[in-house]
Amino acid sequence: MRGERIFAGLVVGLLLGLFGYLPLVLLWQHFADVPQPQLYPNRSFTSFGPNPPPLTYWISWAAPAAVFVLLGLVTIPSRTGRQFALPLVLAFLPVAAMVASGSRWNCSSAPTDHSLDRGSRTTPRARAMAPLLRNAIP
Repeated sequence: MRGERIFAGLVVGLLLGLFGYLPLVLLWQHFADVPQPQLYPNRSFTSFGPNPPPLTYWISWAAPAAVFVLLGLVTIPSRTGRQFALPLVLAFLPVAAMVASGSRWNCSSAPTDHSLDRGSRTTPRARAMAPLLRNAIP
């Protein structure tokens, strides 16, 4: 029974990290009207240029992960909850960090000059999800 809860926590954490984190962040950024950073070509001195993104942009990426950690901490007193939530958090955090580092730019802030597309940091996953998210958000 204990092994099943641990395994279920790992599987759910991996799935949430892979398929739940990026859409949650993008929806948060849309509804909270978080300004997107101005992008520059990949080989520029800094990819943010002279205007770094505001603090709200970084919070929108960190807050969903912090919620999962807090939910995991809440379950510490309960043994059965801990057996599920601790593996969930331990599986979610590294996967969400990989998703966030690979999806640093969403498609709405990609360069409009198509000559810059070679150096764009928009990932294939973010490009594939952009039309779905644009149609889902009014």
